[in-house]
Order: sequence, then C-alpha cells, then structure tokens
Amino acid sequence: RVAEELAGPAVCADVDGRSRQLAAEAANVRLALDYAVNANDRSAVFDLTAALVDLWCLWGWGGAILNALEAVLDGDVPEEPCHADACADAAWSAWSQGRHARAMHWCEVSERCSTSGGQPPVARVHMILGLVRLIDQGDLPGGMTRCEQGLDLVRRSGHLRRYAHDLALYATYLAVVGNTDRSSAASAESLALARQLGDRHTLSLALNALGYVSITSDPDRARAS
Repeated sequence: RVAEELAGPAVCADVDGRSRQLAAEAANVRLALDYAVNANDRSAVFDLTAALVDLWCLWGWGGAILNALEAVLDGDVPEEPCHADACADAAWSAWSQGRHARAMHWCEVSERCSTSGGQPPVARVHMILGLVRLIDQGDLPGGMTRCEQGLDLVRRSGHLRRYAHDLALYATYLAVVGNTDRSSAASAESLALARQLGDRHTLSLALNALGYVSITSDPDRARAS
C-alpha cells in the first residue's frame, strides 16, 4: 500500500517529495519484496514491482526488480494474460541494466501472454522493441513507429509520470540518432510535464535531450541545457 501511494500509477504530483519518502522506506520495501519472493507469493511480487519499477530503475535498482520477478516466474511462464504486465516490467528492468538480450526475451514472453488473452502488447513492450530497432538495428522508421505506439498507449492509460519519463527517454535516443525535429518536440512536451509533476529525474532527461539536439546548431544552448 505504501509503495502504491508513493510511487504507483496514480501518482501525478510532487514526484520528488514522494521519491524521498519512498527512499526512506527502501529497506522496508526490500524486506517486503524478499519475503514475497521467499513465500513464492506471485501476486505480492507483481504488485510491489509494478509500483516500484519506474523509480527503482531510475535509481539503478532495476536489478532487484528483475531478480524478484524472475524468481517467481521461474523461467517457465504460463502464457496467461495476467503475466503480461509483470513480464513487461521484467523487460524494462533488464533494459535499465543494459541487458538488452534479456529485455528482448521478456518482451517476447509478455507478447505471448497478451496474445493468449486476445490483448495488444503492453505499452512498454512497444517501447523496448522500438528502442532496440532505433539503437541496435538502425531502423529509424520502424523504431519510431513502435515507440510512438507505446507512448500513445501510456498516454491514454493516464499514467502521466510514466508517459513524461518515457517521452524524455525517447527524445534522448532520437537526438542521438539524428531525428532532431521529433526529439525537440518530445523534449519540450516532457519538460513541461516534468515541471507540472515536480519530477526532477524526468526534467533532467528532457534537458539532456534538448542539449543533444542543439549540439551542432547552437553549442551554447546545448551546454546550458
């Protein structure tokens, strides 16, 4: 309950303040997560990791979420719709750790879970597979299409904090691969949302993206960003 209140999908204000509160509870949350894993309580692990995945991945703690999810999923995942989100969270955690092959594996499992329930892929599955195309495969049109699908799903879900963060991340990657127009627009939108949410982590990502966009055209602006 504390994790949901401080970091869950309904959080849309004072993200920095809530992040500090969650950090103060980090030891207790880790104990709760370990207890749920040891008890093989999938429901509790799924709920806790779903609430924590965004902030913990930002803090570099994505490995803890990945380990917890893989422990209860145990590598032998029934392709059930209820596991699609958990597998997508495992994929996002792996991606945050730079473990792209592992992220791809969990994306594929998540997609199979969604398909078995007649549902579209989870939004972050679109995002990860799109980023793989952008960065690892050099497929700019295909990567953008997939990322935009994921972003649209997140936006329509009402998860504003996640949308702002993923948009800033997308803008950064676009700047790196040279699509400055879309990167600039995405950066500006994410920047406005981050200020509205009081979310400095996302604000820093958006500012970095703006800096990358300006490197060749306006070095002073790039440096300032």
